[in-house]
Amino acid sequence: MKKDDLIQSIYEVFKDVQLDDGIGLWEARMIDDYYEESDSRYTEVRQKDERKDWKKLLPIFLNQDDKKNYVSDTWTFMDVKGKLFHLPLFLLQDIHYGNSEDYLFYNPIIYYLTIIDSDNNSLEFFKNLNISQKKLLLNFLEYKVHEYIIKNNEDSDYEDKLSEYQKAKENFVRFIYHANHFIIQS
Repeated sequence: MKKDDLIQSIYEVFKDVQLDDGIGLWEARMIDDYYEESDSRYTEVRQKDERKDWKKLLPIFLNQDDKKNYVSDTWTFMDVKGKLFHLPLFLLQDIHYGNSEDYLFYNPIIYYLTIIDSDNNSLEFFKNLNISQKKLLLNFLEYKVHEYIIKNNEDSDYEDKLSEYQKAKENFVRFIYHANHFIIQS
């Protein structure tokens, strides 16, 4: 799949996803910073979370040079609704920054897919993806493997980093087959 087609697919597959009452970006940041729900600052920040249109958050995800906008660690503190709402942003962010030296290790989707095992509850989120979203995530992982091979095969750490993308893809494929959440058709 070509980059532009993948980006268009992300917008299409996630066009109707909303946060609703889920944990958003700023609330996740408050949880990470040990604020209590009873704290007035927590409530104030939670109200600032975008709930309807994930695309409004894209500038934050694509401006990672500004440390106050650093977002990859918020994934851990989001609930299922929050992760689903922010997933297209993390995918688009990876496509945008994916060639940088260390970005591979800052993408929470790649990270969780490389550490999973059969007992790991980090897989629970992936069970909530619909068929189109699962297929898109598989296309994204295939794109990342292919892109990495083409652009980085002369890098001295090439094999190690490539193996992380491959491992993420293999774990996701194993999960979707094992869990019978959808069958990949040729």
